Amino acid sequence: MTWGGKMLRLAATSSASSEAVLSEMAKRRRVNVSCIEPFLKNQRRWEQLRDLSEKMAAPRATTRDREFSWRRSSERPSWRRRMQREAKLEEAQQREAKLEEAQQREAKLEEAQTDENQMRRQFSEAIQLCESLSSEKDLLLVERDYLKEELGLSLEQIQTLEKEKSSLCKKLEEKQETDEFEMLEAQIRKDDEV
Repeated sequence: MTWGGKMLRLAATSSASSEAVLSEMAKRRRVNVSCIEPFLKNQRRWEQLRDLSEKMAAPRATTRDREFSWRRSSERPSWRRRMQREAKLEEAQQREAKLEEAQQREAKLEEAQTDENQMRRQFSEAIQLCESLSSEKDLLLVERDYLKEELGLSLEQIQTLEKEKSSLCKKLEEKQETDEFEMLEAQIRKDDEV
């Protein structure tokens, strides 16, 4: 039996206070009591240990008998089954909690990936829009330059036509004057002849 077991048995059999038990132990084992002082300070813990030792000390003979009967009948004690069920239940709960946590993480990752994909799609759409606007701008600039050139040519043509018009107007006036002069001259000749 270990030193702790002897201490527990002594605590279980003794109805004396914990200080008396410890001093008795110190006498028997010649142990320095200063190392056990934390037990003195924590009376509740000491009483729990005493209760535990009482529970463990009483059914010793029956525990051995049970061990042999378990071996024979291959049955497990109910407390072991209960402990195993509790362990399985706790393990299942832990697995379920981990699974739920993993599902939450997966959902967050999917949401983040969806957001990222949506942002990429919007970004590519914005880039395509910018590129199409840029190409439309280039086309409009080319058309503007062409129209400017056409306007310049049209203005030159208008100036040329105005010059021609003014020269033709002068020629027409001169011709009209000449025709009028010739007509008057012809009339004067007729009048002279008559």
